[in-house]
Amino acid sequence: MNNEENNLNNGSVQNTNANPEILESTPVDSSQPVSNTPQPSAPSNDAEVLTTEDTSSEQPRTDNSARVETAGEGHIHLEAYQVHEKKEKKPIVRTAEEEKGYSRRRVAMILFFVFLIAFVVFLPDIRNLYIQYKTHVEEEEIDSGKLICTLDRSTDELDITYTETFSFKNYLLKSFNYKVETKGDANKDVEKFKELYNKCDNLSKSVGMNNLSGVYIECNYVEGDNTVVETQSFDYNTVDKTGVKAAYTEAGFEYPEFELDENINEIEKSVLSGGFSCQKVS
Repeated sequence: MNNEENNLNNGSVQNTNANPEILESTPVDSSQPVSNTPQPSAPSNDAEVLTTEDTSSEQPRTDNSARVETAGEGHIHLEAYQVHEKKEKKPIVRTAEEEKGYSRRRVAMILFFVFLIAFVVFLPDIRNLYIQYKTHVEEEEIDSGKLICTLDRSTDELDITYTETFSFKNYLLKSFNYKVETKGDANKDVEKFKELYNKCDNLSKSVGMNNLSGVYIECNYVEGDNTVVETQSFDYNTVDKTGVKAAYTEAGFEYPEFELDENINEIEKSVLSGGFSCQKVS
C-alpha cells in the first residue's frame, strides 16, 4: 500500500495491461501536419449500407440513364414539332382582296382551258380563215382588175350558184356583172324553171321598153335542160340609176345598190359579210 502511493507520488504509472504492444506509441511522420480533429469511429454494418447507397446516388450516370434522359428530350422535341404542325395546318383565311385575286386567277385558268379546247376543235376552220385572210391581204395589192365573188346555196329541189364580178380601176368600181345559175331535175322541175325564166324575161323587157342605158339583162333556158341562167350587167359610167331602179321594182327584182367609183375594198367587205367567197384578179 505504501509502495503504491509512493509510485503515484512519483508520477509514474505502471502499465497493468496484459498486452503492452497496444499502448506503444506509433511513430508520427514529422513532415505531415498533425490534425487535432477527432477521427470518426468506424461505422457499423448498417452505416456502411447507408453510406454505400448515398454514395451511389452521387456517382456519374450510366449509359442507360443517359439514354433515358435523351429519350425524354426527344419526346419534348416531338411534342414541340406536333404543336408546330398543328399551327401550320390551321385553315387559310384570305382577305377580301386576296380572295378576289384568287377568284380572278381561277376564272382566267378556266377560260384558258376553254379557249384551248375550242382552238383544237375549230383548228381546221381557223386554218381556212387564216388562208382567206392571207389571200385577202395579198389581193389588196391589186389596184386594178376584177373582184370575183361566189356563193352556193341549195334548197330541197334546186342548187343555186351566185357569181358577182366587179371591175375596178385604181380601187374604184366601174362595172358590175351579176349571174345566177339554177340547177335541178330536168323533168320534175320544169315548171319551176319556166317561172324563173319568165321572171327574168319580164325584167329584160321592162328595161328594153324603157330604153334604159347602162343595163343589160340576159335569160337562158331551153325546155328539157336542167339549168336556168340569169345574167345582169351594169356599166356605171352610163347607167340611169333612177329609171333602172323603177324598172327593177316593176319586175319584182331588187336593184343592187352599188355606185360608180365606190371603193372596191369596201365592196368586198360588204359582199364577204353576206357569205360570199371573193378573189381579186388583175
